[in-house]
Amino acid sequence: MTTMMKRATFATALAGVLLLVGATRGAATPADPARGDGCLVTDAVGDNYFDEGCRAHRVLKLDDEGIVAFFHYQDVGQLPAGAAVPTSTVRNTYEQCLRLRGYDQIVCGTVRETITPSGIYTSTFISD
Repeated sequence: MTTMMKRATFATALAGVLLLVGATRGAATPADPARGDGCLVTDAVGDNYFDEGCRAHRVLKLDDEGIVAFFHYQDVGQLPAGAAVPTSTVRNTYEQCLRLRGYDQIVCGTVRETITPSGIYTSTFISD
């Protein structure tokens, strides 16, 4: 799987989790945290699986005009039995821009993914 396909997959997975954890639009308020279960996890060769037990968390902060000022997402999941795992921990870092569901704006930031030999998958997105 190419790097661009992996990045597009991450963006799709993140957008789906935003629905699960309930990103909602509202007036400027303190940071709005939410938690959810279930996310896509990626194995060592780029194949994706849905992990129902994955724990996801996001924090969303809007400015006074209702524009996303800060967005942070993280998840921790487990690859299923039989998925390709690396022989040593793999860490990927790249820039990604996402369109948050429920908001007519693009948010850019840094994605960090980790895949361990034991099959633990973690990802974070921190807006610029």
